[in-house]
This record gives sequence, C-alpha cells and structure tokens, in this order.
Amino acid sequence: MLAMDEGLVRVAVDDHVGVVAGEQLGGGRTADFVAVADVDLNSLHIEIDRRIEAGLGGIVDISPHRVHRRDASQAAEHGGSANVAGVQDQLDALECGDGLGAQQAVGIRDQANPHARPALQCAIMVCDVHCHCFSSRFLEILSQDLPDLPSTARALAVATKLGWDAPGSVESLADRWVAEFDRHGLARAVLIASISGDEESVATAVRRHPSRFVGSFMFNPTAADAPARLNRALGELGLRVVALFPAMHKYRLDDDRVQGVFTAAAAHRAAVFVHCGVLTVGVRKKLGLPSPFDLRLGDPLAVAAVALQHPRVPVIIPHFGAGFFREALMAADQCGTIHLDTSSSN
Repeated sequence: MLAMDEGLVRVAVDDHVGVVAGEQLGGGRTADFVAVADVDLNSLHIEIDRRIEAGLGGIVDISPHRVHRRDASQAAEHGGSANVAGVQDQLDALECGDGLGAQQAVGIRDQANPHARPALQCAIMVCDVHCHCFSSRFLEILSQDLPDLPSTARALAVATKLGWDAPGSVESLADRWVAEFDRHGLARAVLIASISGDEESVATAVRRHPSRFVGSFMFNPTAADAPARLNRALGELGLRVVALFPAMHKYRLDDDRVQGVFTAAAAHRAAVFVHCGVLTVGVRKKLGLPSPFDLRLGDPLAVAAVALQHPRVPVIIPHFGAGFFREALMAADQCGTIHLDTSSSN
C-alpha cells in the first residue's frame, strides 16, 4: 500500500467514486477522470514522473472483478474525460476490450486547478468480511420464546430492552450501514443474516446497495426445510456465503448434509463460512436466552477434511479459529481454499 503527498484514497469505480474524489479535492469541486497506463509498482517513481509531466492526477486503483475495458496502455491514448460522478461513463467510452487489471488505473485531474502539481496516490479497496445484520426480523425471531413482549412492534420492544437503537426497516438499516462505511472509508462488507429465517433482510440490503454489501446467511443444514431454504438463498435471493455454526445447531462436519451445502455452494460459485472454537452470542446473554452449544463440533481440522473434497469452494474460518488458533493454521496449511478472518480479538 502506497500513500504519497496528501494521503490515501480508498475508492473503486463502482463504489461512489464521485463522492470520495470530491471530498479529496475539497469544496465539492468536480474532477476529470483520465485513463492512464499500467501501474508498475516496481518502477512507480518513474511512472510518477511521467504522469506529472503529462499533467495527470491521482491514481485510483480499479477493482479487477468489476471492470472489463480496453487495455490500459491504449486507454492512455484514447481516453477523454468525464465528470467524477460519472466515472463509469469514462470507462464505457473506452469500449469493451481486453480488461483493466488490478494494477491498472485511471487518473483524477482537478478541473478547478488543472495546472497544479497533482497529488499522486495509489489506493486499495478496504472491505470488512464479518458484519452481523441485526435487523428487526432478527430480533423478532430471536425473541419468539420470550414472554411479556408485545405481538406488535416486537422488534422495537426487544431493542428497547437491550438498550439498542431500533433497527427500523431493512432499507433504513442498510442506509445507516453505508453511511458508516463512507465515514470510515470502507468500500464493501460481507453482511451476515445472523439467525436462520432472516435471509430476506440481507437480500434486501444487497439489492439496495449492491456495490457495498455481499450477502451471507446463517444456515442450519439439519432443519426440515434446509434444502429449499439453501437453494432459494443462493439462487433467487442472490446471497454469496453460507454461514455454518455446527456447535450451535449440533451436527458434525462430516455429515452428508454438510456435503450437500458444499455441493450447492460450488454450483452457485458461493463460499462457505464455518464458525469454529468458542461461540458466544452476546445478545442471547443479554436477553437471558440459553446457549447450549457443543464446542467439540467446531474443529478447524474437520473443516479441512470436507474442504479438501470441494476444491472449487472458498472456505472462511472466522476469528482465527476462536481459540483453535493452532488448528486453524494447520487446516489452512493443509487446504489452500481455507481463509482465516481476523475479526474480534481472538
């Protein structure tokens, strides 16, 4: 990660570039986006000198899975300019072609002061891979066995009991998440439906902000409606990560039903998240709900055994194994499709 002169711009072409770049320029001023040649990080100082001479502005890294356009070396010759709020129009103007890669770029030039020495920057996309969606529906399902709660406005009553802000509608909750992303320079996050039955909430959030959320959902493969729920979530709802909690739902990872989850994930090009190790759910404690989890069932080595049979499926073990650090490292070393998420302090 490189930061030069005035700091780091964390943007990608599909993630509100206009807003971020406008803030970088200050005062709501507009900017031109000018396509520039390939960024060779090994000789970046040479490229910087060339771009300064050419009058090009800050370099903005492009997300490779989102952009498929003309080769960047040709883009430098053929690119015009577009308003910052319509950077996609600039890329469209280059026509479809060989594809713009991760180390290729567009430049920002300040229209208000086009002759000033540009502040050149290289950027990365910053993502959070572990965010729980505590929607109104989540609170309703979680509290369904609690007495003395109203049948209407139940989520509001539970939120009040917890001392939380009420989630409100899924749309308003999604907007609040995105506002926090913007405030902290976050491009995208994996949003997890944190109880079985709340897949629709996350799907709604993804539809509202498709470039900011990747949808994930807690899934219990032992439930009676599991096959239908899995197919709908990965198909109709477009969710991308199946989240398994074997200690919570009490099944072994060598169960045939888990094999079915991995088979479905491969068919839909989805990932599988498997919670291992210590499992505590703070909101359950606050509401006085029991948590009879069987921690023996969340073993990273068992994850590796099933993951090796499905080499096309990316697998995520969160929290560095949540206490099973050694086992998580061993599993990831044995199976190259296993990734460790670093969330929390485990």
